[in-house]
Amino acid sequence: DAWAGARGDTVTGHLDARMVGGSIGGATLALAGWITPLDSVPSYHFDGSAGGLAAGASLAEVLTGTAADSVFGVRFSVRGRGMAKSEAHLTGRLDVAAERGGARHPVGHATLALDRGRLTARPDFTLAGGRISAVASASLGDTVTYRVSRGAIVGIDPGRLIGDTVAAPLNGRFTLSGAGTSPGTASLVANVRVDELR
Repeated sequence: DAWAGARGDTVTGHLDARMVGGSIGGATLALAGWITPLDSVPSYHFDGSAGGLAAGASLAEVLTGTAADSVFGVRFSVRGRGMAKSEAHLTGRLDVAAERGGARHPVGHATLALDRGRLTARPDFTLAGGRISAVASASLGDTVTYRVSRGAIVGIDPGRLIGDTVAAPLNGRFTLSGAGTSPGTASLVANVRVDELR
């Protein structure tokens, strides 16, 4: 059964919150942490998880080689200060795993940092027997601009993606830059370089 609760401390100004067993779209949620809602610039720290993400079941086999009836589980942590994007400073981490029969098979992780409207993410995930990683940044102004640098493709087996057992593992590098999020006005430039197949 789902359970949620909150408890405030008038001395420290902390509001402790906890939720266990919530459900959205079949996923089981848990969340615990605190916030100082009465401060002029609130501080906060939350840890949580989401398990049983069945929407990712078909991807689990491609990502980790585990059985196709695996589901995804996500664990996350975020802490920071400020709510408005122009003043907020926060850091976080996301860990993803395929889950089956009580066992966890790590898929990858991403670290996040937001500092006064500039978001930086460092994802590192498995894909088709290899890994893909990058450094992504975005400026959250009136027009969102974004950049992906140091993109690396290491040992990815395209055969897992296209069903071709002959294809050789791929290594390569990629970058991306752009501005805007509307399909009608956004501009985007991407470069991908794949090393020679051997």
